[in-house]
Amino acid sequence: MKSFKQHLNEILEPTTLDITDIKPQKETNVSGDSLQRTYSTDVGRDNVMTIIDHNHVTGKSDIKFYVNGVMGVSPRTKSSIPIFREVLKHLKHHSENIPGELKAIRYMHDVDEKGEKLNKIYQELGRKFNVPVEPRTSGLNPALQPRS
Repeated sequence: MKSFKQHLNEILEPTTLDITDIKPQKETNVSGDSLQRTYSTDVGRDNVMTIIDHNHVTGKSDIKFYVNGVMGVSPRTKSSIPIFREVLKHLKHHSENIPGELKAIRYMHDVDEKGEKLNKIYQELGRKFNVPVEPRTSGLNPALQPRS
């Protein structure tokens, strides 16, 4: 019998993901130097949007994902595993449909509890695709910023 962790690893394994129904909602080439793709998929009542800016020169892709317009996964979202699976599908489609190889995943996160959770998600994306990750922090802790 499989453990829960083994089951999760199998359903979140990029090689098992079917991407035949995945395509970018929008795709823009910028002077042959970069490519921006926007994916949008509904998962139950949630909308998952992944925006990927790929630099052809460096082979690195800046990735941001949103759930219902909010970056990352909200603690109120009950379908985080299906959402993560959808982000994996978006990234798999992207990585299989760019000239050259995906050399790194780049992303930004805040220096707070939510930002650290987002950082872990992106670290896992890199691990799943066996690609280095390049995190950047905003350098600002939103909890310490003055309210407007």
